[in-house]
Amino acid sequence: MVTDGINGANQVLFNIDGVLIATRIIEGEFPNYKQVIPKEGSNRAKVRTQDLLAAIRRANLLSTPDFQAIKFELFKDKLVISKTTPDVGESREEVAIEYGQQELIVGFNPQFFIDVLKNINEEFVPMEFLGPDKPCVLRLKEYLYLALPMRL
Repeated sequence: MVTDGINGANQVLFNIDGVLIATRIIEGEFPNYKQVIPKEGSNRAKVRTQDLLAAIRRANLLSTPDFQAIKFELFKDKLVISKTTPDVGESREEVAIEYGQQELIVGFNPQFFIDVLKNINEEFVPMEFLGPDKPCVLRLKEYLYLALPMRL
C-alpha cells in the first residue's frame, strides 16, 4: 500500500506487512552525474587485484585521523605504495603493474580502495590515472568507481 501526502505532497508512506516506511521525495533538480565521470583515457594501468589490496591494507596500518593519505608512484612496470606517519612509522612497497605511460605521483585515502577492491572478483583490475589532482577510475564490466585524490 502506498499513501501519498502524509504531511504534504512531497512525502510517501509504504506499509509492507505491518512495517511502515516514510520517506520524503527529493525536491529540486538532480545534478548531471555524467559530467563528473571522466571519459575513458589512455593513462591506464593493469594490476593484480589481490596484490594491490594487500599492499594498500598494509600501508593503511599506519593511517591516523590526521595522516590518512597513501602515496601512489606509478612507473613503467611498478606501482610504489608508500605511507609516512610522524611518530608512527613509514612503509614502502612495490606492486607489479602494466602501465607504460608518464610517471605520476598521487595521494589517495586507502580506505576508498580497500572498500572497492575487496569486492572485485576479477584477477586484474584496470585503473585509469588522469593526473595528480584528478580521480582514479576503475572501469569493470558493469561497474564504475571513482576514487578522488588527496593532497600529500
